[in-house]
Amino acid sequence: MIINMPNCLLTYLNLFINLALLFLPFNSKMLTFKEILYRTLGDRIKKRREELNYSQEYVAKVVNLSRASISNIETGKHQILLSTLYELTAFLKIDIHLIMPTYNELISKMDFNENSDLMTLLDKKNIDDKLKNDLLNL
Repeated sequence: MIINMPNCLLTYLNLFINLALLFLPFNSKMLTFKEILYRTLGDRIKKRREELNYSQEYVAKVVNLSRASISNIETGKHQILLSTLYELTAFLKIDIHLIMPTYNELISKMDFNENSDLMTLLDKKNIDDKLKNDLLNL
């Protein structure tokens, strides 16, 4: 039993190190809560802008932003200020509550159980099958 203890510790240490290395370069498919929030918000702003047949340039001019800023807001790349969001929703003639996603909506978009991205990362790191199974079954 004492002889197996170092092997067991070594295995778990190896597992921990590989898991840590696995997530150092972030996978672009695995979105954070914040990324999902701003992408969802941006999608809704874009949808409303298009419903009104407004161009990004027109909206940008009215709310005193650049066209690139409007584009970045719509794609979720820019974290819009709350005051700007109020201005934008007033101009787009939509209640801010209809633009803002709920917490549960955002959580439901997060895929906590999806292993395909993890498997892809494990394959890229050339991790052996036993260690892959250990990681997937944590």
